[in-house]
Amino acid sequence: MENQRILAIGYAREGFGFGRVLQSLLQRLCHIYDVHQFEMTCTGNTQWPWHVYANQIPTDRFGEQQLPQLVEAVQPDFILLVAELWDVPRYVRLFRQSASHIPLVAYCPLDGELKPYPYLETLAELSLLVVYTEFARQEVSQAFAQLSQNGRNLTPPALAVIPHGVDTERFYPYHADFKTARQIARTRLFPTQPELDNAFIVFNGNRNQSRKRIDLTLKGFSLFAVDKPDTVKLYLHMGLMDQGVNVMGLAKQYGIQSRLICTTQGRSHPVVSDAELNLIYNACDVGLNSSMGEGWGLVSFEHGATGAAQVVPYHSACQELWPGAALMLETKLAPSRTLPLTLREVSPEDIAQALQRLYSAPPLWDLLARGAYRNATQPNLQWQAVAEQFDRMFQTLMVDRSVPYAA
Repeated sequence: MENQRILAIGYAREGFGFGRVLQSLLQRLCHIYDVHQFEMTCTGNTQWPWHVYANQIPTDRFGEQQLPQLVEAVQPDFILLVAELWDVPRYVRLFRQSASHIPLVAYCPLDGELKPYPYLETLAELSLLVVYTEFARQEVSQAFAQLSQNGRNLTPPALAVIPHGVDTERFYPYHADFKTARQIARTRLFPTQPELDNAFIVFNGNRNQSRKRIDLTLKGFSLFAVDKPDTVKLYLHMGLMDQGVNVMGLAKQYGIQSRLICTTQGRSHPVVSDAELNLIYNACDVGLNSSMGEGWGLVSFEHGATGAAQVVPYHSACQELWPGAALMLETKLAPSRTLPLTLREVSPEDIAQALQRLYSAPPLWDLLARGAYRNATQPNLQWQAVAEQFDRMFQTLMVDRSVPYAA
């Protein structure tokens, strides 16, 4: 019997969250399904052990001109869309006529508190909307309830929660003693800078874009570092301009240029191998997330899996996923002008205070490093466990599309 066929729509490009998520998932599903993938960019990696179809039309960013023909050629049993929630309606409309007989599943993050915008109505046509957290499930349900109160008779989409995973074969501590792991990594990463062997290195590896608020990381670190020795450093694994702030300009303004360590001097987000990224993770003491909203926060989990203490904001997915395992920063409302979300922001002063606590209290750092490690290495957060949940979901849909999958 032939394996059931999946057409996945999403990034195959390394170095970015959506790409890592989809590749980690498909690497496990391709052994039990006939997997085909439409790669949204024209530059992504097509060398995977499944069929990858690169975007052939640069102006067709979402593949709307190409996907109907691809669906006809592939004849999938399921379509799996990995994308932002607000991009899903265009695919629902696209497949409404040409592929309404094929189960359409969307796997989406929700980075903040969802506003009840009318575009959400289209989500009810999905076979299943899979979100990463209970926070996201509640936000979608509440948004549909509010829309219904406004006079619309709406049926919310079938909802399931399936988390992200952490590949602990790729991201792991170099030594059971996390301090020793740091020193091993620094000897390899900074072979000509022995002064960094006992440095205190703060890490932010999020993409430099507006939601991630790298400006708050820079400002908060500068307040923390004002009276510290030169061996207190900030490692930035990101583009120095990208879609966000001018990193070097702000570093100069805050007087911390000499404290920066950067993977790249270029504008765009750096692409490195997983082995190189694990080396960087192992070399840094503390992971800092200063974003205004997170659908999951993959960088914090991968860094935590190497035995590094984490500082995360108390909002969205982080609020659900990190209590007791990280230092959590209080937030205030920061409504988004560009996204259908209400976001929240942390203060530079709270960042500085959190870093000071970890810097001045090694026992606290050790406690939270071990807490982050335990949190990131939970059995249910292994990618194999996540793939098994998707397999059960597909089989449930195959038997009866009217029976919602309960994860």
